[in-house]
Amino acid sequence: MSFLNKNESKNLPSDSYQGHSSNQLNAWDAIRPAGWAHFLLLPIAGWLFAENPKFSDLIIGLISSVFLLAHAYGFNNYKDNRAQQSVWWHRWPLILFFSIVLLQKLIPQISAGVFLLISAIYSGRCKLKGLPIFGLVLNGGGFALFTLMAVVSPSIQNYWLFLMVALWVAATQLIHEEAHMEQDAQAGYLTTVILLGTKSSRILAVVLLLLATIAALFLNVLLGVALIFYVLLFSCLALRLRAKELRWAMKWLGLLWALIAGIKLLGGTVFNRFN
Repeated sequence: MSFLNKNESKNLPSDSYQGHSSNQLNAWDAIRPAGWAHFLLLPIAGWLFAENPKFSDLIIGLISSVFLLAHAYGFNNYKDNRAQQSVWWHRWPLILFFSIVLLQKLIPQISAGVFLLISAIYSGRCKLKGLPIFGLVLNGGGFALFTLMAVVSPSIQNYWLFLMVALWVAATQLIHEEAHMEQDAQAGYLTTVILLGTKSSRILAVVLLLLATIAALFLNVLLGVALIFYVLLFSCLALRLRAKELRWAMKWLGLLWALIAGIKLLGGTVFNRFN
């Protein structure tokens, strides 16, 4: 669950773009929906914890999130593969987003604006990836903003959810950086993992997940307990698995936790509010 997988872009030839070259990415490959579709769970989760949620807010929030993520990943891909991608593959989602942004309320608008700024900094000249710690914090906070994309009247639980997601994303970003440590070093990036070393980074990932567990306990006791087991299992796997294997395990463990959370919320919170 990293912000934008800069090293997962397709290994395409770097010859100059001329007309409709066979090397040019199509729109689907450019915006990489497989890399961000799971983040659409975040607006749903935030909406479930909001005060007086309206279904229309959820729909608008999800549509806005799709356009924002498509633009962010497309823009990142464009910067990495400028010769092979049409500039419009990352511009059209942004145009579509601005076409509906006025339908959103203040909190989602602010969240979207901050995310666009972080996305521009990450993929632009500043290169957040090369700013250890600071880039890690903005990475986690950037994706956590999607928990507010369908929220008009936030409850205290929305802020605990935001904190939990930010800490969780930051922890997974550390494992992502470790998996691409060699490529990042060759590219001249000073990531958090390169700065701290792999052992210290894994310890930091466990600490971040423990802090996420505390936030989850304030959010909902059952979800917090489930996350405790996730952290314990992660800690055991961290002693044995390589970074790429650990990142895969984190992804599926995270989806399992999300399933538990979904069953709890749909079976309790939604029923109580709408029945």
